[in-house]
Amino acid sequence: MFTVPVVRVPSHRAVLDWADSLRAAHIPIEIVGTDENGEVEIAGHDLTGPKLIAVGNETRGLSTAWRQSCDQMVRIPITGAASSLNAAAAATVVLYEAARQRRVSTSDDATHVRP
Repeated sequence: MFTVPVVRVPSHRAVLDWADSLRAAHIPIEIVGTDENGEVEIAGHDLTGPKLIAVGNETRGLSTAWRQSCDQMVRIPITGAASSLNAAAAATVVLYEAARQRRVSTSDDATHVRP
């Protein structure tokens, strides 16, 4: 967390306005939300580009406003009796998967010769 930009604001609208300003500057930021019923498993979603990750609280998850603002909802596969993770654990899994994909993407770039 000490090397990743973290934003804390009182409303989701300020974050979305910031994301819109990046998009206006042609930075293709994608807003990815986490939910136990997300359409795609986290490992199946490309996390190598600019992403804004939204993680809800343990009790209610993401608010309706955040859900509607996300470009993609992803799920973390969980087996057993647990149906969800706490927010810190979920964020850790998402950040780990993003780092893993970026590491793989970088090593793929280094080993493939492009025409």
